Amino acid sequence: VICGVSGRGHADGGLVRLDRDLGPYRVVALTAPTPLVEGELDLTVMVRDAAGDRMLDDIRIDVAIVPSGVAEPSPDAWIALDAGRISHPGGAGSMFDVWEGDWAVHLRIEGGLGLEHGRFSLPVGARSRFADNWPWLLLAPGLLGLWFLREWAKMSKADSDSAGSSLHAG
Repeated sequence: VICGVSGRGHADGGLVRLDRDLGPYRVVALTAPTPLVEGELDLTVMVRDAAGDRMLDDIRIDVAIVPSGVAEPSPDAWIALDAGRISHPGGAGSMFDVWEGDWAVHLRIEGGLGLEHGRFSLPVGARSRFADNWPWLLLAPGLLGLWFLREWAKMSKADSDSAGSSLHAG
């Protein structure tokens, strides 16, 4: 298996990567985040009847995410998507861990209208250093802000002490 299933996610939206008929099914596949970078991939696949345009809830959706040069995924690369992760019928989703490169997402849709296969490409960009290090960039302004706050509090206390002492002197 090239990509592993990650933790639970929303699996209910994102950028449309595939929207076409696969035999009797109309399949829409969405991914998040946008832009897609290495890390967690939220994949949602929704299936409806291509002729009647009604959502189908008696389907099984399997997915295999492999490098784009792989023509056919190995049997152990297929993962069943979880229909319980999204709030509407006719779809399923899951979270995957992916890394930089060109990937192919293979779909296997099976239901009362038969078995169909499809695929779409999935380019994944490199994660920027900023994405990993942004909390450290907040450290210096945060510490500087705390220092200014402390200095302001000391000045306010000194002003109130001097005002109080001048009241008692009179």
